[in-house]
Amino acid sequence: MLSTQVIHTYDCVNRRLLRTLADPQLKLYRNGTPLWENDRWDSSQYSALIAAARQSGAFPLPDIGSKDAAMLVTLAPGGYTAIVSAPTNTAGTALVEVYEVPPRP
Repeated sequence: MLSTQVIHTYDCVNRRLLRTLADPQLKLYRNGTPLWENDRWDSSQYSALIAAARQSGAFPLPDIGSKDAAMLVTLAPGGYTAIVSAPTNTAGTALVEVYEVPPRP
């Protein structure tokens, strides 16, 4: 059975965490195969992401223009790997949240 997930980097800068990754890129893999990637918000998915985040109980997503990454994906059961990196290969702290979006009645 497929399930829809909201996957995003946590708004570390505004949460005042130390040594945060300033411009995180988020990549999703299954069995070493890249499936999706995102660097900053995709304004074409913004409304869908916000609605899915609310529906799933996720923390509020930052506004468009933040450097956080997010994706709304539909996944089959199984193991996946989310990798966060920076385009400049800099080091820093990043948090990733994954929320299952409940099906609409």
